[in-house]
Parts: sequence; C-alpha cells; structure tokens
Amino acid sequence: ARVRYTYDETTGQPDAQYVPTTIKGKMVGYKVRKFPKEFGSPIGIVGKDCDLIGQFRHTNGGRTVLIVGGEVDYLSADQMLWDYQKRKGNEAYARVAVVSPTVGEGGSVKQIQAQYEFFNSFEKIIIGLDNDEAGRKAAAKYAAVLPKGKVFVAKWSRKDPNKMLTDGLETQFISDFYRAEQFTPDGIVGSGGLLNKIREQALTPKIPLPPFMHKIQKMMAGGIPLGVII
Repeated sequence: ARVRYTYDETTGQPDAQYVPTTIKGKMVGYKVRKFPKEFGSPIGIVGKDCDLIGQFRHTNGGRTVLIVGGEVDYLSADQMLWDYQKRKGNEAYARVAVVSPTVGEGGSVKQIQAQYEFFNSFEKIIIGLDNDEAGRKAAAKYAAVLPKGKVFVAKWSRKDPNKMLTDGLETQFISDFYRAEQFTPDGIVGSGGLLNKIREQALTPKIPLPPFMHKIQKMMAGGIPLGVII
C-alpha cells in the first residue's frame, strides 16, 4: 500500500504514519497521522481533488469495492480481506478493492462523486463506514451519488474495521462484509425484506367484520388489522 512510518529513536516505537495520495494514479503527497490519533501537516496535495486512498491499486475495476471511513480502517480492512483470501487459497485472484476518502465528511461526498466512473467499473460497491449515527448518515449521502443498483451497506459488529481487527474479530469482519445488504432509501422496503413484511402483515391480529360483510372481509384478508385506522 506504499504506507510509510517514522519511529521514535528513544522508544523504538512508530510515532507517525504517512499514507500516499494520488491524482489519476500519480503520487502527489502524503496524509500524515501522528500516533495515537493526531493529524499532522500534510505533505504535498491532500484534498478532495485527490483520488481515494488505495484507488491507484485497482485501476481496472473488478468485482467488489469496499469504501471505509479512514486510512486506518483502510489498512485494517485490506489486511483482513487479503488474509481471508490467502486462507482460502485464492491468492491468484484479484484482491477485493478497499478505498477511503482522503478528507473528512464535509468534502468526502464530493470526492466520492468525482470518482463515479471508477466505482462504476465494479460489479458491487459496499459502503462500510463507522457503525454509528454519523456513519449511517454519511453512507446514505455516499449512496446517493454512486451508481444505482450496485450499492450495498455493511454493518460492522464493532464500531469500525480497525476495532474488529484489534479485538481479534477477523472472522466476524468477513461475515459482516459478506452479509452487506443492498442499500434502499429510508421508507422504501428492498426486495430482500419484502417477504418479512408480508409475513408480518399476515400475522397481524384482525377485527372480523359482520357476516353480511363477508365479501369485504375476504378482500381485506380477514378484517381490519389492529393498530390501523380504516
């Protein structure tokens, strides 16, 4: 991934991370993160005009691309997906593409939108942002500017991919990844959940109608459902 690190000569421990940024695949700078969680001054160009982190590795598109919320989640998700692929003996196949915006939520939607053609070169787009309210809202914004019919949303069992990696939940991460559900706007039921809604409706208790209204009762599938104003 061409990520670089510096270390503290006193402790021997890494003290900063340098994640490369690109424009049209050409390296233009580094996004700097000082450990444990402090962003340093960027080197070169780091902004919404850049490609997504990791995009330069997957210029030919492919089957699946995963969008995560930051460079640490990018590295964590990429590691867990590649380790799983190796365990399955599939090293010869193309890797799952993992990408992340280089900027915060304010500019990230525009950055995602600017890479529409890149995302459209994949069969499936999985949004895997933080498992919190902010992450869910951002996922909906991303989905609105991505190719229709290709977008899925992963719900992590912890806050984010990095937390799952550090908690030793690699297997659960893979399960969450493959259980991603197709995105549907609020208020619209996707085809995958439609059958459950039909079952719920069929099992809802109903108030029967008088015998002389038996034809209407049949048309209403048993009468007036409780909790509904007719």
